[in-house]
Amino acid sequence: MTCNAMGQIHAYRWFINGLAPVGSRIQLSPDKRILTLRRLTRRENKGPYVCEIENPLFRNRSDPFPLNVTYGPDIATIVRSAGVYPTGVNITLSCVADSNPPAQFTWLQNGQSVSNSAIFSVISSLNHAGTYTCIASNSFTGLTHTATKNIIIYAPLSKPTIITSNNTAVETKDFSMTCNATGQIHAYRWFINGLAPGGNRIQLSPDKRTLTIRSLRRMENKGPYVCEIENLLFRERSNPFTLNVTYGPDNATIVHSANEYPTGANITLSCVADSNPAAQFTWLHNGQPVSNSATFSIIASLSDAGTYTCTASNSFTGLTRTATKNIIIYGEYLDWAPNFVWGSLFPWHDRNRQK
Repeated sequence: MTCNAMGQIHAYRWFINGLAPVGSRIQLSPDKRILTLRRLTRRENKGPYVCEIENPLFRNRSDPFPLNVTYGPDIATIVRSAGVYPTGVNITLSCVADSNPPAQFTWLQNGQSVSNSAIFSVISSLNHAGTYTCIASNSFTGLTHTATKNIIIYAPLSKPTIITSNNTAVETKDFSMTCNATGQIHAYRWFINGLAPGGNRIQLSPDKRTLTIRSLRRMENKGPYVCEIENLLFRERSNPFTLNVTYGPDNATIVHSANEYPTGANITLSCVADSNPAAQFTWLHNGQPVSNSATFSIIASLSDAGTYTCTASNSFTGLTRTATKNIIIYGEYLDWAPNFVWGSLFPWHDRNRQK
């Protein structure tokens, strides 16, 4: 800076903050008229500066001159903003950077300009996710500084559903179910009867989305099963899913029937076998089908004697069980035959004579 004055000037003097200038960064011209500051700093060199002129009779000083040092922008900073938001909320991004004159700001989203002010606001939607960059610049200093922030936007998750690997869960077979959902899912979880799955017969896929049960058991593995999905902001659970384990038929049993009948008597044969779904029954008489129901009834005749076989089957499990019963039919005695002979040969003889 130069001390500009007219008249009979014998000397120039400078004062900085009321003191004579000192330091290696301050240089004066030979005539002391020009003061030069090397490597300006904003705090040390703002002044005020005063120049003084004099001759043997007069002395005068300039008005104080404060130096407006331009600087910055210093480090740009994005303040008071979260990194994760749900959809539909207000996002406000503020950028600050110490600068003289004040910095000019530009906001970029994924490299595209979205604002030319220090503060940028938007109502969040999924397409507002990404990397936001604040650029602070000063045209006087030619300096530019940037700051970045990654913004993640989450929408509410859909309610998951459980889908199965096949339509039928068969005892002793493997069975898989998958947690089906859409959205920004970070994690899958399963609950069986309200508890986390455990045991070596239950396996989860690496992403925990699919649960597989090895060698199904009717009592242990019916559930209910619930799958859960979540991200940083939302969590949803499926409806409980109860597994209908098909099994059986277990042992077939012919119940409540005698082995011997007289002709004319009612014969009812009933077959039971625990099964899910209910077993399909077939009755065979000496290898020939006679009925397709669990209960078989006839009026006894001599031709009805023989071996009766109940076949219980389940088309879902592919299993079949059988039970057999031998039936003996006795006829009436002949009137012309000697009574003692028939009484000895046929147990029905004496009983009929007493009627």
